[in-house]
Amino acid sequence: MYIRITKIEDLQRLLYILNAVTLDLQQKGINQWDYPWDEDDIFNQIRNHYSYVLLLDEKIIGTFCINNIENINGLSVEVGSKYLSQIAILPKYQGRNFGSKITEYACSLAVFVNIVVAFYCFSFLFFNPSSDKATALRLLA
Repeated sequence: MYIRITKIEDLQRLLYILNAVTLDLQQKGINQWDYPWDEDDIFNQIRNHYSYVLLLDEKIIGTFCINNIENINGLSVEVGSKYLSQIAILPKYQGRNFGSKITEYACSLAVFVNIVVAFYCFSFLFFNPSSDKATALRLLA
C-alpha cells in the first residue's frame, strides 16, 4: 500500500471511486456527498495538486484531498492551514485500516512542512505539529 499525488490520467478512476463510495454511503442513509461527482471539479483538484490516491498492488483503491483552507464555519484558521477531505475508499477495501493510513499520511505531511491540518467528518479535528503535544480541537460543524 502506498500513497501518491494524483495524475491527470487517474481522473476516470477517481470518478469511479468517488461515485461508488457516494452511492454506498447513500444506501446507508449517509447523504454527505452529491451524486454524481463533477468531472471538472475533480480535474481541478488534480491540476492544483490537492488530490492523492491510495494504491494497493498497483491498483488505485482510494482517494483523498488536502486543500488550502482559510476558515471553518466563519472561524479563521492559521494561515497556510490545510484541510483533509474527500476520503473515499472502495467499499470492498473498507474496514482494513486504510483510512487510518491516510490520516497518518496527512499528519506526517503536517509535521514535515509544519502546517496545521483540519480533518472533516461531520465535525472538525485539528492537528497542529508545532504544539508541544498533538492537540485535538473538536468543533461541531
